[in-house]
Amino acid sequence: MYLLIFTLGFGAVVVFFIAKLLQTTVDTTRCGSLDKFLGSTDSVFDEASMALNTPSSNLPIKVFNDPGKQILVLFATEYGFSEDVAKKLHDKLATELDPEFQVRIARLAWHKSLPIDLSQEQAVLIVVSTTGDGVPPTESREFFDEFLADASKNLESLNVSILALGDSNYPHFCKAGRSLSQQFEQKGAKKLGKGRVDVDQEDWALINSWFEDVKSSLVQIKDQIQTKQDYITSYDNVSTSHSTSLYNRNNPYWAKVVNKFDLTETKTETEKYERQVVHIDLEIRTEPNKEDPNQHVSLLPYHAGDAVGIYPQNFAVEVNHLIQVLIEGLDESREDLLGFPVTLGSGSIYDLSQHHSGSHQTYQKESLPLDIALNFFFDLKSVKPSLLTALSETVTDSKEKQLVTELLSAGTSLGSNSKLKSYLEDGREVSDVLADFKSGIKSLGLHRIIKEMRALQPRYYSIASSPKHGDNKISVCAAVVRYKTLGRERTGVCTTFLSDRITVGQTLPCFISSNPDFRLPVDKDVPIVMVGPGTGIAPFRAFMQERVQENAGETWLYFGCRNKDSDYLYKREWEKFAEEGKLKLRTAFSRDQEEKVYVQHRIKEDGKDLWELIDKKGAHFYVCGDAKRMAGDVEKTLVNIVMENSGVDETAAKQYITNLEKQKRYQRDVWV
Repeated sequence: MYLLIFTLGFGAVVVFFIAKLLQTTVDTTRCGSLDKFLGSTDSVFDEASMALNTPSSNLPIKVFNDPGKQILVLFATEYGFSEDVAKKLHDKLATELDPEFQVRIARLAWHKSLPIDLSQEQAVLIVVSTTGDGVPPTESREFFDEFLADASKNLESLNVSILALGDSNYPHFCKAGRSLSQQFEQKGAKKLGKGRVDVDQEDWALINSWFEDVKSSLVQIKDQIQTKQDYITSYDNVSTSHSTSLYNRNNPYWAKVVNKFDLTETKTETEKYERQVVHIDLEIRTEPNKEDPNQHVSLLPYHAGDAVGIYPQNFAVEVNHLIQVLIEGLDESREDLLGFPVTLGSGSIYDLSQHHSGSHQTYQKESLPLDIALNFFFDLKSVKPSLLTALSETVTDSKEKQLVTELLSAGTSLGSNSKLKSYLEDGREVSDVLADFKSGIKSLGLHRIIKEMRALQPRYYSIASSPKHGDNKISVCAAVVRYKTLGRERTGVCTTFLSDRITVGQTLPCFISSNPDFRLPVDKDVPIVMVGPGTGIAPFRAFMQERVQENAGETWLYFGCRNKDSDYLYKREWEKFAEEGKLKLRTAFSRDQEEKVYVQHRIKEDGKDLWELIDKKGAHFYVCGDAKRMAGDVEKTLVNIVMENSGVDETAAKQYITNLEKQKRYQRDVWV
């Protein structure tokens, strides 16, 4: 029996016992639902499964009792990557710098509870991601709002370097990090080394170069950093959860599915395969208000405009395919692949909650098999470039060696290595990469392969309901992803989980992801314009429910899809609101006529009326949906409307739109 102990990239320590060598193919009946394995009857999951899904709250924090030269590593994360980078930086500096340096690490979200006093710091290193359309991570919003608005502090004794993480597919690339950098400069802080490095996606070559820049720069200014007693004397006041909500990413709420149906009306299996959109209603329980027992409050409060994060499970067929590739690559029989159980943490007790009827029951299980671990804890779709690097060291087949060498010839950054980017963006998943370099699997070993896999992350969906609607439900509409590439059928992890694998009456783990930059006007009488083609309509269903409930002012909606008869989402609701005079409805069905018509064309047609609504009546303008094309086309149309109706040039028109954005009258919730 072999014992393998290692720490996964997403924080949980997992102990793997391998009987003989490995086990064989996954039992798809067992893999279909963890309940069948654990004996549950009502929930597709159990709470133990979250331990590997969620980012660890165990940071390498340390209180320094002796005087030293303090360095503070700060991070703000939405999906966990910034935290991983910050931990690696902390560990590198703590082990490679002179012992005089005292390296600490903390979340930006702890700025009050720790507290963090930047005026007492001398060297601060910040890792921060930008999410959505240029906003900082949810957990750090309070810090950003206060720091960017405060011009009073003088930070001339502070040396700062910022690693700004982002995605260049979005217009506000690395905006969170850039905003911080500008504010630190205005406050008099000095640049440490390069001062700020912008990283496109997960460019580890650039990240590692920033690590080295920071390290060498700290060595250079060592004598300038005063030796003193650390003002941080305890971490007792910081919560293991960075959220103030009862339920959050680390402690998800278990919501019961109470309704589910297709929003699309497809006539053939081919149409359903390509264009299915599913609607899900999740029931949210309430409890008496502590201040007024006669009133009830939701256990999962949210606002119209927020998103819900849902933890999915992988598709059993795809888990089975990956394990079959591993079996062949490791050259082991079914009998020899027996075992590979996964133990969470250092113990073997799982605290399982049965959420039906609100009852709780504790089970004890020593381990989870490999198939269950892959089903719930690992991302089978997204390939880490480091997996290719690892395989390049072990492949023995000459053609495979040549291919992997070519793929990695320009490094592992997808931003600068077009060959690698093209290879992975062809739809290759972990199983495809392993199959392409099968000769390297056995020498690489299962331990290393697992280490080079990502954690299965929650998926986020704009909530399609308003909490003011009064039915204690959260609605989700999701376009189901199915496609074929490289000779295999592929599926979206969470969308097919919602459409195919979760049933009414079962529960799933979820939490609210706040979106404070996508909110209705405080004054309900202010007009609004909503642009939401496809599933971008989701938050506007929430907005409309709220506007109707409050008898609000003028409301316009631009909705677009392919065909009126097949994918006109929530058709009856919109047309009813329009008939009642509560909504001005404008639709664009791109494939119902020879010439394609999109929402931007309808907006252009209404240019004069929209200008009157925005410029004279102070309307708020909202866009939700595709960031790559639709959102940009809509903005260009808006710029043209400003030019045509005000007489200004393009530069002034763009500034007009920028000013709307600053006034929070132009808000976007877009994605690539």
